[in-house]
Amino acid sequence: MQPATETSLALLFSRLKDWISVSDFQRVMNAYFLGNRSHQEVADYREKRGALKKLRDEVTPVLHHLQFNRTSGEIRFELGGAVPDCWLRDHHNAPPQGIEVTVAQSREGLAVQLFSK
Repeated sequence: MQPATETSLALLFSRLKDWISVSDFQRVMNAYFLGNRSHQEVADYREKRGALKKLRDEVTPVLHHLQFNRTSGEIRFELGGAVPDCWLRDHHNAPPQGIEVTVAQSREGLAVQLFSK
């Protein structure tokens, strides 16, 4: 297997920014985590440092949620500061539903909605 590097993480993120089937999402995430990663990269993931913070805080929890619920369809991640963190839809023509993982941004978005009424 090819070692996971900043480049493989960048490739993973670029793949997740476009619509991808949930099954392909699970495959690319498994490939990333089963790849060879340096001790520093593993430590950065565990301690939420650098680009791996977004993977740990936003992408991985969505993966676990979709696996637990046996969800199918398509998914796309924002991977920026935008709310929601990702979009999920049942099929290509279905309207997407936003999923916000980061609690602080969820609260901020809710406060904006409440006070704008």
